[in-house]
Amino acid sequence: MSDVKKEVSPLSEEHLRQIDVEYAELNDSDIIERLAYLEINNNEKRIVISDIKPTKKIMSVSNQIFEIQKDFQKIKNMFELFITDVSDFLSIKNKIESKELKIEEADVNRFMIHLLSSGKLFVDFNENQIKQKYSEDSEEFDCIHRFASYQYDTNFAYRFCHSLRNYSQHIDLPINEIKTVSPDDETILVDFYIDLDYLLNSNFKWKKLKMELIELNRKISKIDVITLVKEYFNSLTELYGNYNELFLKLNHNTLVDIKSKLESLKLKHTRYYISKISKYDLKYSPENYTLSPLAAFAEIDEIYIELSKIGLVNIVNKNNEREAITLLANEDYFLKPIFFNNDNLITEFQPNPKTFISQRKLSTIIRIGKLLNNFHSKKFQAEHIFDPIKQFYNYYNQIDEKKNILDQYLYIIDDFRKFYEPDRLCHNDLVEGNFLFSKDKLYLIDFEYAGFNDYYFDIASFISENDLNYEETITFLKAYFNDKECHYKKLDVFLQFCDLLWYTWAILLYEKRNEEVYNEIAQAKLHRLNNPRKIVY
Repeated sequence: MSDVKKEVSPLSEEHLRQIDVEYAELNDSDIIERLAYLEINNNEKRIVISDIKPTKKIMSVSNQIFEIQKDFQKIKNMFELFITDVSDFLSIKNKIESKELKIEEADVNRFMIHLLSSGKLFVDFNENQIKQKYSEDSEEFDCIHRFASYQYDTNFAYRFCHSLRNYSQHIDLPINEIKTVSPDDETILVDFYIDLDYLLNSNFKWKKLKMELIELNRKISKIDVITLVKEYFNSLTELYGNYNELFLKLNHNTLVDIKSKLESLKLKHTRYYISKISKYDLKYSPENYTLSPLAAFAEIDEIYIELSKIGLVNIVNKNNEREAITLLANEDYFLKPIFFNNDNLITEFQPNPKTFISQRKLSTIIRIGKLLNNFHSKKFQAEHIFDPIKQFYNYYNQIDEKKNILDQYLYIIDDFRKFYEPDRLCHNDLVEGNFLFSKDKLYLIDFEYAGFNDYYFDIASFISENDLNYEETITFLKAYFNDKECHYKKLDVFLQFCDLLWYTWAILLYEKRNEEVYNEIAQAKLHRLNNPRKIVY
């Protein structure tokens, strides 16, 4: 009796004979290579092994795609490094104010130095890449250098941050003042500043920037770092768009040619691999193959998708946005994020966006009414709670003066409590800038205050925050409620509450920052409190 165990194959005898005939020249240990591709049906993914061999022509085209993709990825990676550093820095303020971190000047400066360095590295790296590929005397290098020169000439944040980076490397830490305010036991407000006198009295050579800093110092004594960083971010975002536009211009003809070649090779618009399996395994263990990526249509499509986003991003630094991402992922009016980092995200903007203030007309108000109705009708359940009364007292308790004026309106709080019924996710910050119009689409953006609330708060907030007149208010309510009943008594109370809430907020900000814009807002809200809206449908 023989002890040799006969192998059992999952394939039919006929299939086994076909393999033996097709690969008659191969030994059992020899490797068979074939193209494989990703197939998706009804959201189910599977790898399909084709009969196509990875020929020299296919490999040549794939290598071309790989080289272009690699160059493109370098630009993207350097920008995302900068984004990460910006996100980390902006999150410090939130973490200090939420008491997740203690205030440490060294930590604040460390993150600031990181973003200054990665910003400069982003610019230098891309210029060096072009210089190495095309030479310093080339048109291409001149073009990319002009991009940075334009930002330097037109953007104070850009030229100051690049000099500040050198200052921090050779002279001193960039941030020299951290201001905290603790109006109560629970609240910490923190701001970061750069003292201009301190910079100008150092021995650093500010060169052409010095006169500009001296002139600026006559107007303001210090620079708000958070504002500076956001402006710097916007400047480098524009540069990122410029770099990618140049990249596309330099590679467009090649990409078109490559796509034509892929079509002629009859490859599908999907992700490709090279599958490898021994002749023996093909017969007896056909699932025992290995895959290695092969650049094809999918990689080209990814480049164009990413290029469609260039220069159209905004940085958001609030935890509430994370919950909105999950809940609103499939909603047409929600701008999808394109980058995550810790508690921060980068959201995609649309070309030539316009806000409500530039599109303020009755037809636009109708669109907003329908959008908000669609949003509220889904009754998304949120873990984060937005408590309007708690928010009011948070502002109220920090105010030093004018509480005697506020106190005569506190009865509104009691009226509000009687009607308040939180039951769904609300936006809670429906100012004009949070409606974004792009071509034929309308987006609701900036969910940093989003949370579980009474949807009448959103309705009242939109009317109050945008100071709708009577005709605009009625148009909005008709679009929102359509044939449904509006609870007008509740709406009147919520309108009064919103006016009170934002009046209190404006008083607080005017006290803390002494900026006239907040006083103007406060006076407008006070006028409304003294002259309540009378809505008759």
